[in-house]
Parts: sequence; structure tokens; C-alpha cells
Amino acid sequence: MSELVERESGRLSSEITSEERTWAALAHASTILTLLVSFGTAGVGGLLFVFVPFVIYLSYRDKSEYVAYHAAQAFALQVVGTLGFFLLVLASVLVVVVAWVVTAVLIVILIGLLLIPVALLITIVLVLLVVAFPFALGGFSIVATIETSAGKDYRYPYLGQWVAEWLERNTAGAKPAV
Repeated sequence: MSELVERESGRLSSEITSEERTWAALAHASTILTLLVSFGTAGVGGLLFVFVPFVIYLSYRDKSEYVAYHAAQAFALQVVGTLGFFLLVLASVLVVVVAWVVTAVLIVILIGLLLIPVALLITIVLVLLVVAFPFALGGFSIVATIETSAGKDYRYPYLGQWVAEWLERNTAGAKPAV
């Protein structure tokens, strides 16, 4: 059980330095910072903090594959999460408005009275989804922060594999031929 597990890059987990673990963890922890700033500024301030892991990636892409991967993964989570949240809010507002307009129009023929609980349920579910979404992102980043600070190669579900493949495609051509 105490054997070292070889990462896909070929490095053993014991070869990851303390500095690498710290910067990888900071890249993931920046998601929490982005969420906190976003809550305090209604999302506007968070748009700048989304780029914190990108700056870490640019600083470490030639120095450490471990830090570069985790910073790219954290950046992808923040960009996809920000865009996804924006689209979720837009779609939710649209669905809720349509549900209540249809309900109001149909109240004239009394069918709308039956739709009030449905429209209310739709509203409650979508509001809960919009509220829970940032906390889910924060939860993933907390787990990633803890795992990377321990030197483990954490991958976000779905997104982690995509980032690994993207980095592999984009760094394979950048290396000089020997």
C-alpha cells in the first residue's frame, strides 16, 4: 500500500517538490477566491480573478508539468464554470418568465390556476440550481486543492481528461526535436 504510484507523465509522486504542490494547490484555491470576489461584486470582480490560474500556467508551463496541468485545469474550470453559470442564469430567467406568462394568460380560462403550482415549482428548482452551482464549483476546487497539496494528480470529472489531452496536443509540437 505504500508503493509510489507513477503518474502518466512518468514522474513518481515523490518527485513533485513542495513548491510544485503549493503552486498547483494555489491554482485550484484561486477558484474559491474568484467565487468570493464574485459574490461581493455581483460577478464583475470575479471576471479578473478567473485569470489567476492562467497566469500561474504561463509562469510554470516550461518549469513544471505538474503545476502547468493543474493551473490549466483550474483555469478551464473557472472559464467553463463562469460561462456555464451565465448561460444557466439566462436560461433559468427565460424559462421562469415563460412559465409565469403562460400561467397568467391561461388564468383567463381558469386552466392557469392549475399551472400556478407548476410555475412555482419550476421557479424554486431553477433558483436552487442557480444558487447551488457556484457551491458545486467551490466543492470541486476544495477537493482539488487538498489533493494537489498532498502531491496527488487530481482530475476534475470530464474536464480533467479534456485538459490533459489539450495540453498533450499543444505541448507535443512545441518540444524541439533531438
